[in-house]
Amino acid sequence: MEEQIEDDIERKYKNKKNKWQRRLGLDNEEWESVENAIEEIVFKGPTICCVIFLVLIVVLIATSIAVIAPNEVGLKWVPTKASLSEELYQTGINFMSPFSKVVRWPSKQTTIEFVGENRVECNSKDGLKIIFDTSFQFTPEASHLYELTKTFRDFDNYVEFVTDSAMSVATHTCGDFSAEEFQTRRSSVALELESEISEELFSLFRARVAQVQLNNIRRPNDYERVVTEKENSRSEIALAENERAQAITRGETDVAFAEQEVFKVKRTAQQQAEAILAGANFTGEGIKGKYEAFAHKYGLVKTEYGLSEEAILTYVSNELFSGKDTKLTVQAPSQLVYKDSLQ
Repeated sequence: MEEQIEDDIERKYKNKKNKWQRRLGLDNEEWESVENAIEEIVFKGPTICCVIFLVLIVVLIATSIAVIAPNEVGLKWVPTKASLSEELYQTGINFMSPFSKVVRWPSKQTTIEFVGENRVECNSKDGLKIIFDTSFQFTPEASHLYELTKTFRDFDNYVEFVTDSAMSVATHTCGDFSAEEFQTRRSSVALELESEISEELFSLFRARVAQVQLNNIRRPNDYERVVTEKENSRSEIALAENERAQAITRGETDVAFAEQEVFKVKRTAQQQAEAILAGANFTGEGIKGKYEAFAHKYGLVKTEYGLSEEAILTYVSNELFSGKDTKLTVQAPSQLVYKDSLQ
């Protein structure tokens, strides 16, 4: 009976031993060393045991506290159980089971830059080599950190995959635009690059991308020279067109000014002609009125005294020469004296 009890105790001890040996990942020699150390401590007395006990307490407390820095979150990882917790630890002091670890993830935006030796080199749609710098910020979604940790283990590995994927997207997007469009449609290239990177990184890595910058675009020197010459020609054409438009404007202005001057001269001449005509009409009406008065007067004399036309003309002649130094010249058949006609 006693032997059976001893066998049961031995069997249970071996089971416990094997269990802890597997959990701690120790081989037989390492486990034997641990057993010897425990026996030595136990037999050296209560003082060493107390010290070890205090040390164990300190170690247990230290490994049971996780301090999460600002702009960070964490997931609890228990190596002895190979267990990952879905609960997110926030900024501050967090308590957890002893000997656990924290897988830390940033809660702020992380910047990835492709500059210098790591810049993007690609071929444009028309087969020319394009080199440019780009950078962007991203943040992994907190709600997917558990799945991301199971897939990528930690943030450092995660960033490597994100960087490689972003570089691949930038290289492929480059082929959607010609070398000229990198200059003439630079904003469109940047927007397309941001759209493609955002879609790819969210689909594969649950990362929210923001603020993709496109800088320092460089094209082959020969192409740059041709583009410069083309731009200079375009500038000269634009300058010539502006000068032509200015010359046309000046000509139209001169024509308009000349037309105004012609209108002024014409209007002045017309006003003067109208004034002269009005003066002539007024003078003519005066002369006409004068002679109508003479005709009326001489008609009354002729009727009242029964004079002939010759007598009337003689009467008029006498009136004309009634003044001193009167000189008159008439053309034939007119005459000044009608004495012979009165007899």
